[in-house]
Amino acid sequence: MVRILIVALCCLAPLAVVADDVLAQVRLGLRERPPLGGEFSEARHFPFRREPVLLTGDVNYLPGRGLLLHYRAPDDRIVALSPGGLLTGSEDDLARRSPPAHMAALQAVFELDVDTLERSYTIKFEGTVEDWILTLDRPPAPIRAGRRPAGDMPHTITVRGTGAVIRQIEIVRPGAIRVVVEMEDMQPLEPDAVSRSEAMLTP
Repeated sequence: MVRILIVALCCLAPLAVVADDVLAQVRLGLRERPPLGGEFSEARHFPFRREPVLLTGDVNYLPGRGLLLHYRAPDDRIVALSPGGLLTGSEDDLARRSPPAHMAALQAVFELDVDTLERSYTIKFEGTVEDWILTLDRPPAPIRAGRRPAGDMPHTITVRGTGAVIRQIEIVRPGAIRVVVEMEDMQPLEPDAVSRSEAMLTP
């Protein structure tokens, strides 16, 4: 039995090393990529609805500076998430507020900030540089004395990517709410688009 266990551990160790090396390459690619923009769809699945609520819009991502979501449908709304905080509202009337837990987690996900994420989640990375999946698991907080657990921290986040581009983020939030964000046609942003995004993301 001991011999079998030693052999199994020896087989698993190289796999873990390979996964860490691939993750390091993906993170390096994310840090070095230019600002990207594209289209996104966001499907919000609620346990009390048969069909998901679908939102669509444009996404701009500036590495190290933040994430800008411009919802076009069903309503026109902007969400600008940066290290300085969260701005929401219309383009002409943005209001600053503290980001909810699931939005703060989203920023760390876009950076693949493992040091921040591992404080709250167990991390599993698999795949290759060209096709990878990052899974973050957080046990649901226990309900004590009939009280709902505080906070809105997602229970599970699954990120799928190709190279240095994140393609899909699936978030399972408290209350069995599931949000699936798909990003398409992510391309380098033009300089004027970068400037407009920076203006919204700068505190």
